[in-house]
Amino acid sequence: MIVKFPVFVPRGAAAITIWPFVFTNLDNPPRDLVEHEKVHLRQQVKFLFIGFALLYFGSKKWRYKFELEAYKVSVKYGLSPQVAAEHLSSDLYGNVVTYDQALQDLA
Repeated sequence: MIVKFPVFVPRGAAAITIWPFVFTNLDNPPRDLVEHEKVHLRQQVKFLFIGFALLYFGSKKWRYKFELEAYKVSVKYGLSPQVAAEHLSSDLYGNVVTYDQALQDLA
């Protein structure tokens, strides 16, 4: 379920998924964002929410792995690979990889 509730959305992000909700600060989130967040819903079910949260916030490597999976779906739904690589290589995700590495990983 997608809920507009900007208070839960971190600065610099458009949405956050806390199973079973997707919180956004947008009135009409684009399809690529919705599909991206659906990936996080599936990840949270697979790892159970607590397991997902521990891996996501406790390991930059796992966080990157989760986000890469979600951004690959975003690209399938219209987000440019360049924008996805900018996000993946940003401080929002811990600067784990360079832009070039993120772009290569998305291919």
